[in-house]
Amino acid sequence: MATYDPRTIAIGVLGKPHGVRGEIGLRLFNLETAAPLAPGPVVLERAGSSAAHTVTQVRPFGGGLLVTFAGVDSREAAGALTHSEVRVERSVLPAPGSDEYFVADVVGCQVINHDGTRLGVVEKTFWNGAHDVMILRDGPGAAERLIPLVPEFIRGVDTASRTVRVEWRHDDDV
Repeated sequence: MATYDPRTIAIGVLGKPHGVRGEIGLRLFNLETAAPLAPGPVVLERAGSSAAHTVTQVRPFGGGLLVTFAGVDSREAAGALTHSEVRVERSVLPAPGSDEYFVADVVGCQVINHDGTRLGVVEKTFWNGAHDVMILRDGPGAAERLIPLVPEFIRGVDTASRTVRVEWRHDDDV
């Protein structure tokens, strides 16, 4: 998973090529995102490297999208992009509401408990089938702590100060 980027946000991952003319499948992270991708610039990230690309065509397909990139005109060229994370400028997405946040924005945040105790830094998140979960550690070699990103535990996310406030019982840690 990429680190926090205040300029772009990941919207999905490229899958396998479709057909022989360079089209490739895109699995979106959030199927409810309005206008998740339009022709224009994107950044593709994979294995620690990133490259700018231009989307030339997008169409719905199954549970995701089929995408064509400028200069990618064969099945082999599209296949070379498989497993790349697709990032877009945040400005193309609707801004989150006052009590909303992008899950990607909690990565790298300090997590502070309701009593002021520092619980650690969010290393990454994952979807467990029901909701997103933060994985955090309080220093190198410390045990990881899992905290669900649900209203029952999350008291506030301040992306400007890179802080997540939670209601978490220490004796619940395993």
